[in-house]
Amino acid sequence: MRTIMHTLVIAIAIGSAGDVRGAAISEKKSLTLDGAKRVVAAASAEAHKNRAAGVIAVVDDGGNLMCLERLDNTFAAGANISIGKARTAALFKKPTRAFEDIIKGGRTPMVALNDFTPLQGGVPITVDGQIVGAVGVSGANSAQQDEEIALAGAAALSGSMADMPPAAPEAVTYFAKDQVDAAFAVGAVLFDGAGRNYMIHASRRDKPGQAEVHTRETDIVYVQSGSATFVTGGTVVDGKPTGADEIRGGSIRDGQTRTLSPGDVVIVPAGTPHWFKEVRGPLTYYVVKVRSDKLDAPAQQARRLVNVDANGLAVMGYDPVAYFKAGKPAVGLPEYETKVEGATYRFASAENKALFDREPSRYEPQFGGYCAYGAAVNVLAPISVEFFEIVNGRLLLQHNQEAWDLWHKDPEANLKQADANWPGLVETNVR
Repeated sequence: MRTIMHTLVIAIAIGSAGDVRGAAISEKKSLTLDGAKRVVAAASAEAHKNRAAGVIAVVDDGGNLMCLERLDNTFAAGANISIGKARTAALFKKPTRAFEDIIKGGRTPMVALNDFTPLQGGVPITVDGQIVGAVGVSGANSAQQDEEIALAGAAALSGSMADMPPAAPEAVTYFAKDQVDAAFAVGAVLFDGAGRNYMIHASRRDKPGQAEVHTRETDIVYVQSGSATFVTGGTVVDGKPTGADEIRGGSIRDGQTRTLSPGDVVIVPAGTPHWFKEVRGPLTYYVVKVRSDKLDAPAQQARRLVNVDANGLAVMGYDPVAYFKAGKPAVGLPEYETKVEGATYRFASAENKALFDREPSRYEPQFGGYCAYGAAVNVLAPISVEFFEIVNGRLLLQHNQEAWDLWHKDPEANLKQADANWPGLVETNVR
């Protein structure tokens, strides 16, 4: 069964006497419909294996749509987004994740490019060293999973590469000092690890952070400047899933404590709680995140469920940071938006967006932006943006006046029950 079509491209130069002065012939591979279907089938199998939704789009090397499949329970807008990701990966011959990280790093004028979807989840399809098309995925449980499903699809044609000569060694990468300093200032991705299973972050802390557990990533921490009291192991206090394969909480109980100084390297295996308890700095450090192929039972529960509308907007398009700063709801603006694991948040100002980007888990509403009282009675219910409160730094939203009143008959007990119910609601409703 043929998945790649070979095309001869002939260029002929004709002189004034009509003779052929020269000819150049090259062989070009083209993706066939059968090949596109194989990519979709492999990507779909990867999505089903991980109980994920999604739309899978495959385009040729000119960005023309060849095949599209929308899995059950995927939001409608995912179709256009997946096509955009695939087109961007094909036309620019790069994974779309690279562009998302560049824009996050401050090069925002790139968003003005025509026909450009700089969102993680688009991957070129390469056969025998030639890019023959691309696959884009949108609507899985996270942006990372979008890309993993796309990679699985692109790999479906790897069998056609058996005769490909060994790849040339990769070029050494150098970073200018101002580029590194800028990355540390905003905690940006310095090297995206595209096509590999690792990523390097340049990170900076001026104060202690939350306790974290990365259930599928080993974190290798190298301290550049400053110092910190670092706690590992033990148990995360009030730990809750805050994203795909991530759990966060306020602190760690019964962990091991060590002082980190410049030059220290710490390897934190996947599934191990870790926490910067005290910071003397500013603390700047690199984190190399290495993906593990092994999943334990707790990792499988680290799923994410967010209340979004048909356009993927969280909090009905309102600014979550405004609740903390202004004490009231504020409409978010399209020019100030950011994505967290597939959910789009909008903000009333660039300052609010910057605060959120620095620490999303601090400002995201609890219970995925669903009604807090609904979580207490073990159901998912929509919210009204005017019914809110902040309790111990946690933004709680309610469905309506009735839900507000029922919640406040015993708010402490209801919050405890909502926390207990939430993991089960996530597991039941995330596929």
